[in-house]
Amino acid sequence: MEKSLVGKLSVCLIIKNEEKNLPDCLESIKNIADEIIVCDTGSDDNSIAIAEKFGSKIVHFKWNGSFADARNYSIAAASSNWILWIDADERLPQASVLEIKKIISNKGSVATAFRVSIHNFKKQGEYFYLSTAHRLFPNHFNISFSGMIHEQISPSVSQLNGKEVMTTIIIEHFGYDLSHVQMQKKYKRNLEILLNNLAKGPESSYLIYNIAKQYALLEDYETAVKYFLWALKQNDLEKYMKVSLLNSLAESYYYLKNYKKLRKIIEQSIKLYDHQAAAYYLLYSLEKSLAHWELAESALNILEKNTEWIRKNNSPLSNEILLKTSFFQQEKAELIPFVINSYLKLSRNVDALNLIEKIIDEHSDKSLYDIYAKLLINQQRYKDAVKAYQDIIRKFSPDIKDIKSLAGLYAKTGERDKAVALLQSLQS
Repeated sequence: MEKSLVGKLSVCLIIKNEEKNLPDCLESIKNIADEIIVCDTGSDDNSIAIAEKFGSKIVHFKWNGSFADARNYSIAAASSNWILWIDADERLPQASVLEIKKIISNKGSVATAFRVSIHNFKKQGEYFYLSTAHRLFPNHFNISFSGMIHEQISPSVSQLNGKEVMTTIIIEHFGYDLSHVQMQKKYKRNLEILLNNLAKGPESSYLIYNIAKQYALLEDYETAVKYFLWALKQNDLEKYMKVSLLNSLAESYYYLKNYKKLRKIIEQSIKLYDHQAAAYYLLYSLEKSLAHWELAESALNILEKNTEWIRKNNSPLSNEILLKTSFFQQEKAELIPFVINSYLKLSRNVDALNLIEKIIDEHSDKSLYDIYAKLLINQQRYKDAVKAYQDIIRKFSPDIKDIKSLAGLYAKTGERDKAVALLQSLQS
């Protein structure tokens, strides 16, 4: 059968007992898919009936423990010129449809793996991790998957002398938004498959890296570190995969409280690729844990800057974190008092004053206003100090000390009548 149908798209899934996830997934792709291929690996729930309601072509695959084999079976049934693969616990946002249509409007003259961004939602959608994957490719070069788990098409594309293209396509993944028990079961299943694959050989740095990640997800950080270091020694990972590995290794060191090695690994990661959030998030967490408040503030500022860049651009990393604006607002609010106190202990009064002036209007903490007023007096900025004490009296419940301080400032700035009136008010 001729497969050169320019502009046509087959969306391929492999499923087993996905009746809860499948309706939303298929709803998200129905308007762009010319053909939906659902490869079932043994469902005994309502999944197949749901898929049929969406007009899907159902194929059955006897599960043999290999996700790559199941993927290859699903794409073999595809008749369109282009293939997009997706999982049942994923959604395709409408914002990504336009770019997909633009890409598939061409036949594709070379084997190409189109890389998309995966938004992995956690904690009931409060934040998500970014990862990337090759999800879209032309269907006339015999591109195939390899790997029993965490299956890839990149080795096949490489063998075909093909290329990779980064896109702005986004796929939303909710597979990690599960209970702790459900996730532990999933991680253990993945680990068993990966270890069996490793035992069969040959050794692969990518395979060893994924084993390490499963151990880390199972919170066995000591074992995770051993496998991360093993993968790192292979020295054959491409740059951005190596950065992701270093960040995963650093995270394990963080949980093991091995801060010396953590800092060393973070430095290596940032040196390889500075325009990232993950390493700076770990660096911020490290400095905060060690009460290095100024260094924490610096890391947080870079983290915020890089996060804004990532929002507008594509991150090439396979495991990146994207934090909401509210995270930075909350962290800065918690961090600032510590940074100010750090400045004051070092007699860096000007730095403390400059920092307070940046944030004073956003805060309603009387203690911060007290420090602010005293620093202004220290710098002989008496008129500004008058305004600060006026704000204290207006916004808070002033004590006698505040009123006397303001009266003294009135006298110092030549407003003796106001000083006398204020002191008389204390006696009435």
